[in-house]
Amino acid sequence: MTAVRGLARRFALAVWRLVPHDEEGVPVAIFEMECMTCNERSGPDDNTGERPQMWTLEHAGTAPGHRLFKLHTETYWRAEPSASNPLAQAPA
Repeated sequence: MTAVRGLARRFALAVWRLVPHDEEGVPVAIFEMECMTCNERSGPDDNTGERPQMWTLEHAGTAPGHRLFKLHTETYWRAEPSASNPLAQAPA
């Protein structure tokens, strides 16, 4: 049995898969940090999240009492018809 990458579910008698959208030029993720004290945000950063992490440390060091942060993350996904789905042969 071949492993199917992603999450597969049957809808309306057809099987669909949910897979990461990993085509060239699409970021793995976009990261942004938010201070839970003042709601200021780091600004978004693709793939590594290094800039939001640095912003968080700088913000904590320059704003007394600002120690709690929320990470906002966006990832990109694609729904694909599985091989048994009649739409698998149809162009997207």
